[in-house]
Amino acid sequence: MNKTEKERGCGISAHLNADMSDSFAQAYERARSYGSDGIGTLSEKLLHRMLKLYVEPDPEKHEIPVLGSVADVLRDGEIIEIQTHSFEKLVPKLKRFLPEYRLTVVHPLVESLYISYVDRESGELLKRRKSPKCDRVNRAACELYKIADFIPDPNLGIKLLFLNFEDVRYKTDKKAWQKPSENIVERIPLSVAREITLSSPEDYRVFLPSALPSTFFAKDIERLTGLDPRRAHNTLTLLLSLGIIEKKGKEGRSYLYEIKG
Repeated sequence: MNKTEKERGCGISAHLNADMSDSFAQAYERARSYGSDGIGTLSEKLLHRMLKLYVEPDPEKHEIPVLGSVADVLRDGEIIEIQTHSFEKLVPKLKRFLPEYRLTVVHPLVESLYISYVDRESGELLKRRKSPKCDRVNRAACELYKIADFIPDPNLGIKLLFLNFEDVRYKTDKKAWQKPSENIVERIPLSVAREITLSSPEDYRVFLPSALPSTFFAKDIERLTGLDPRRAHNTLTLLLSLGIIEKKGKEGRSYLYEIKG
């Protein structure tokens, strides 16, 4: 007899909880119990719920109507918004909230990633490996540039959470390891590896690679961060808007930049 989604989920939960920090294990179990998406679903909503419970365990402080919008978390006069991507969607909330509230945006990034392959019928763990994928800090700049106009506001803070993640992938064919498109994936955070808090424009110098010379080209950012040209351009846009770098002319078709201060 095939196992139900709930029965398979319990087995996977036990496997994951062995590697989860206590606070994340509790948030994971509570987040799954509050929502309808189970193991085997794309789980951005689950991640969002988990992080809300991680930063504020009291669900009575979640999803609070404020100034015609809804805050993810409201506690002690502070709003916390969990934003995994699409920072442009934050703009209306920033316009409403920042004049009256201290607001912290929590943005998760990948510090490390393990992949577990699970038999879809039995729930058996077939294989587990570490993925080479990880996010460098500059990955965050590719989203933050979208709200650059608000960063100087003293009421706005950004918290970058670098998380250890686990991907759960179902396999119907134990030999089909190289067909990720056939997998149904749930990405689950296991623990916080580190965090970076950005409270003022000066803190955004963290997006300057340590080996970057005082004058440089966009290609230097690409080389030192591993970003593609579009994302490197977004990083430069953010740093220019905050006055951390400035343009110093052109050489051929390439702009020359200089670090200020």
